[in-house]
Amino acid sequence: MSLSALADAAFARQINPFDAADSDKTRLLAEWSERLLAADSSQRVSGSAGQRSSG
Repeated sequence: MSLSALADAAFARQINPFDAADSDKTRLLAEWSERLLAADSSQRVSGSAGQRSSG
């Protein structure tokens, strides 16, 4: 699944974002951060991702 398709599907709740692969979520967060930082009005971007417990 492409990153934009993953983002669209998660936003529309067509998929559970917790079921998406961690690598896909990390790449998507990095892509969003890069796009934000590229904007003239952005000076810095900070992002993080948590991991839910399976137990």
